[in-house]
Amino acid sequence: MDKSYELISKSSPWWYEDLAIENLSERKVVSLITNDVINPTQNSFEKVKEHFKELPILLIEQHTKEYIEQIENIDLDEDDLFSILNSTKLNNAQKNKFVNSFSEEIIIADNRNLPLISKIVLEDNSFVINESLKEKLLFFNGIQSNQRIRLFNKFNTLLSEERTVEFLGSLGRDYARITNKKRKALLEDISYNRQLLDVLSGNIISSYSKEKKGLRVYHKRH
Repeated sequence: MDKSYELISKSSPWWYEDLAIENLSERKVVSLITNDVINPTQNSFEKVKEHFKELPILLIEQHTKEYIEQIENIDLDEDDLFSILNSTKLNNAQKNKFVNSFSEEIIIADNRNLPLISKIVLEDNSFVINESLKEKLLFFNGIQSNQRIRLFNKFNTLLSEERTVEFLGSLGRDYARITNKKRKALLEDISYNRQLLDVLSGNIISSYSKEKKGLRVYHKRH
């Protein structure tokens, strides 16, 4: 039966907005979406979302341009954002338009979203987010420390000195010791740590040097 339905869907020359999909199987609705039977409107999006929570992303992937044009009118939530960020069919420019249409409250409502945004931001310099969201990425413990350091290096003018001290403390371990003037912190000699100390030199710290065991931090004298 589903195979016959697939053939009928493929042969349909029409778009429909008000199809009664609530009694259809998920497989049949997937067929309607992928064969362009469902019209990409706000109403059809909400209808699919109401009855098949996993399928709105298929509509977005199938009709990205149309839904970007309607972005202010469609009801997207944190689960939709996760699906968008996780999509292998949407490019970063398209994902960026969706991300910037969400409120920060919705973005951070799902802990899976910030690590995905972090990954894209680090890989793609053209992916633009606002400063408030950048700061959320820096302080979100669900993102690996090495990624957060790389983000800090990328956004090195974002934080005040006070917030930078808080950021280093939030990383824990040897990074928290950077601001402890009773100790000379020692970091592993890897590229993102060298860049971090370059950013901090002359501001949070005086300087650093390379030793056999790693990178030794020197504090500023008062």
